[in-house]
Amino acid sequence: MYKKFISTFFIFAFLIFCVQLIVNYYFDPYGFNGKLKHIDSKAVKIFKPYDVIDKDPSTVIIGNSRNYYSFSPEHTGKNSTYNLSFPGIGIAQIRALYEHILKAEIAIEELIITLDSFCDPLTIRSISNSLDDRVLISDDNPQIRTLVNKVLFYLSLDASYTSYRNIRKPKDNYMSSDGRAVKFNEYNYLRKGPGNALIERESRNIFQRVNRTNSIKATSYADYKKQCETSNLDFIINSTIENNIKVSFFLNPVNARYWEIYAYFDGLSSYIHYPKKLIQEKLKNIAEENQYLFEGYDFLRLNAFTLEPLSYSDIEERTYWYESSHYNLAFGNILLSNIFDEDFERTQLVANLKEIDLDMDFEQQKSLLQEWRENNPELKKEILNSIENNTN
Repeated sequence: MYKKFISTFFIFAFLIFCVQLIVNYYFDPYGFNGKLKHIDSKAVKIFKPYDVIDKDPSTVIIGNSRNYYSFSPEHTGKNSTYNLSFPGIGIAQIRALYEHILKAEIAIEELIITLDSFCDPLTIRSISNSLDDRVLISDDNPQIRTLVNKVLFYLSLDASYTSYRNIRKPKDNYMSSDGRAVKFNEYNYLRKGPGNALIERESRNIFQRVNRTNSIKATSYADYKKQCETSNLDFIINSTIENNIKVSFFLNPVNARYWEIYAYFDGLSSYIHYPKKLIQEKLKNIAEENQYLFEGYDFLRLNAFTLEPLSYSDIEERTYWYESSHYNLAFGNILLSNIFDEDFERTQLVANLKEIDLDMDFEQQKSLLQEWRENNPELKKEILNSIENNTN
């Protein structure tokens, strides 16, 4: 009786194992076999590190959610470009992704890194929430183990659940073949409407400022550098020199409303001014013979694009913004054109950090923000009311 029970149990377990393997392979929730039309947002962090190896690009973009949704690799004008951006990542995760590329022996020629800050403490989420370290090649996780993990994903209950969910509620294509998210999906902002999207984003931003999450409040640039650990940034710079890879650093744009919230809580210097000085200083300290490998671009500026008025009204038409933090694909294309298209008519959208006098530029930027306040008193009042409602 006992032996019969054991044999029946193992036969039943084996049948379940086979059914799960067949279902997961057929519906392919992680997109491994290339047939999947709907890549779920949770599956992307598993799929993309494998996909970038398969695509073997010469240029790689790594940034956060702003770039994940709004940077189209094809708009760089370069062949074989991949968008390896992920929502919520910081410079520590970017280093992990860069090391993954190196250890996979992808022969990249150019690396584009775009963030809001390059300090190590300013990582919004842990690497386990933003990425899945089982798929990232590292000293502790050799490539053979990532390939074994790829097989194990087909056997996981989570894969079965994802398969079921995709069958029951198929979604629009979440990601294109070049790594960019096709639709803006974070917190279902588009379904909630632009007004509610803006309210939710700013409530979250205010919470972070009140609770000192993901920010540095410094009294001077020297104080900022004391608080800003740059070991991951320095590793990337030194490694790209060693491997003869051109690297461009972008500072992401946000709408003027975002500036106003930072001005209220922290002052603008720690968020707007000092991160630019940090990158400029790193660029200037690079040896002359390696200067050609490095560029620093400042898109964190006030101009016709970032001064676009946004309110909590759902009626308005927004040209460039989902909400005050995330810009759309049309604006992302303009950013890339400013860098990669030699025939593009330049605007005040971007400044080269190798050339600009940042102290003078910062004073001009503060003047533009003051003009925005004077021209949009109803928006300033809206922001102050939101701060009051979220801090009481």
